[in-house]
Amino acid sequence: MSEQTNQSPLKVRCPFCRTKLDMSDLPAFSQINCPKCTAEMTVPQWFRQILLEDVLDTRPGLQVFRALDPALDREACVKLMHSADAAECPLPDASSPYQQEHLDAFLENFRKMSLLVHPGIVPVCSCSAIDGAVYGVTQYISSTPLNQPPTPGLPAWPLLLKHTRTAIEALHYAAKHVLSHGHLTPANLLIDQDGNLFITDFMIAFTIGKNIVSEPWTAPEMATGQEPTCKSDLFSLGVCLYEYATGSLPCAGQQEEWRAGKLRPKHPSQLNPNLPEKFSGILLRMLALDPDDRPSGYASLKDEFDQFGKGSGRSWQRKRPQARKILLPKSARNLRTPLLGYRKRKKGGLLNFIIICLILICLLFAGILILRKKSVQDKLHAIGLLKNGKLNLQVVPDMKVPAEQAGKPEGEESILETEHDNAPSGLLLPPELVASRPRPADYNFKAVHEQISAYLATVPPEILELEKERIRYIGSYKTYLLSKISKMAYSPTNPAGIRLKSGEQVSGNVTMFSNENVLKVRINKGNSSSMREIPWEALPPSQLLEMAYSYVARSAEEIKGARAISRKRLEEVFDEFFYLILLADWYQETDSVKKFCQEAEALPMTGVKEKLSQYILWPD
Repeated sequence: MSEQTNQSPLKVRCPFCRTKLDMSDLPAFSQINCPKCTAEMTVPQWFRQILLEDVLDTRPGLQVFRALDPALDREACVKLMHSADAAECPLPDASSPYQQEHLDAFLENFRKMSLLVHPGIVPVCSCSAIDGAVYGVTQYISSTPLNQPPTPGLPAWPLLLKHTRTAIEALHYAAKHVLSHGHLTPANLLIDQDGNLFITDFMIAFTIGKNIVSEPWTAPEMATGQEPTCKSDLFSLGVCLYEYATGSLPCAGQQEEWRAGKLRPKHPSQLNPNLPEKFSGILLRMLALDPDDRPSGYASLKDEFDQFGKGSGRSWQRKRPQARKILLPKSARNLRTPLLGYRKRKKGGLLNFIIICLILICLLFAGILILRKKSVQDKLHAIGLLKNGKLNLQVVPDMKVPAEQAGKPEGEESILETEHDNAPSGLLLPPELVASRPRPADYNFKAVHEQISAYLATVPPEILELEKERIRYIGSYKTYLLSKISKMAYSPTNPAGIRLKSGEQVSGNVTMFSNENVLKVRINKGNSSSMREIPWEALPPSQLLEMAYSYVARSAEEIKGARAISRKRLEEVFDEFFYLILLADWYQETDSVKKFCQEAEALPMTGVKEKLSQYILWPD
């Protein structure tokens, strides 16, 4: 870093309370707490006129940062490769295995990626070489991996088809520029906050020499040392789409048997009934172990997927009606179209007005004739809409339809009303059924698939589909929560810290480096800090719900006091409460259910209680 950059002051604002902070004398990338709101922050660092704000990934010789480009005022992603003796490096590391030839290949790859300008590919903004290091700057996409979608549960078919088309079109575009990907994984297929898919890191894994032989997305021929091709990328994309569409990898847990040809993946439509048979067949062809058995290329595959919107299979696109062709004689073709159109609109509008008036007059006469019938008059007198032969249009609050007019016996109305008054508000399940629900201690519902199947076998048929739907909602909540933590670390509101089942209180913050197995908690002690790994099963359900609620409450707080709220945003906030309430109800945390229901009902939308009562017993 240049001398000028080292001496320049580093003044930033807290992203939560907007307080101005001077971080010039603090060590780069250290964790501090805002002195005003106590929120955890990372100290940034200047690098080549770019402000590195956070470390996304680091390994020997490779570093990835989330950054800010002040000149363009936008977020960026900086990917840097360096040698062991690099003179200028944000995080110096003498254990780097890379030599100058690796750096040259890395830089050349970024130059090739900069030629890719496609809406489904993350764009490269710049790349350069410095003493002992090279780096590339791409647009930063606030996103989640393909196998961790923003919304829990399996994707809807139209969304799955949209993402599939985007991926194929992007790969087809890159292939035209003689560039394969070489390492298509869910981590390189990103879904942004608007639901759009982006592909990143073309040939990066191949360039840095990453060992991908044992990864489930790697094509069999690449495991033997062959270079990436269109066919190998199709296999990797097929594995990613299979996992995205069904929630599990092909032959999960039996990868070696599958690669040896002893086992075949299950038909995707068996795991997700919403998938068209034709789409499932295409996925299985992409997963063929022999490259010759896979689709011939992206163009043919794109044509097959385009057929889904043209009436073959399931059609999810409305066809536009063909415009009528008007044939005019040659003498009429030179007429002024504005004048001709004006006369036609005027004449047509008058005709429509006359027709509407005639319809209204007919309806008026029909109403008069009906009112003159004695049977109709008797009914109107009985319900108070006719008095002394004249219509009474005033609203009568206590007006009730007599039982005989409602088409039911006189003695039946009071029975129904009594049963309705005494009925509980919401879905009431047998206590023994609720007690038998599988409740995984680590909140990983995928690991208790057999127990869930056994449980569903005992569920009464009339509520079986509802229970399946509930499990689909909460089954991926852990992944959903991890996506939230990856964007913003969790700071417990309880001063004592995070509660564990053992009774221990851990004072610290859950960092974005947490994964499916453990929560990585940064514990601050004085001027030093340490990282502690806490297994998910050590968390009681109440603490997990408290952690999840902190993110839901933040979303709800954003819409409070807003002058205008879009319908889409309001539904997103309700969905966050909805999934949280279902999880709390599943783990029988009644106090949490009551609290969350009260806050959800306070949202500025109607029908909250009615929708939730379809899945839970509404708390009193």
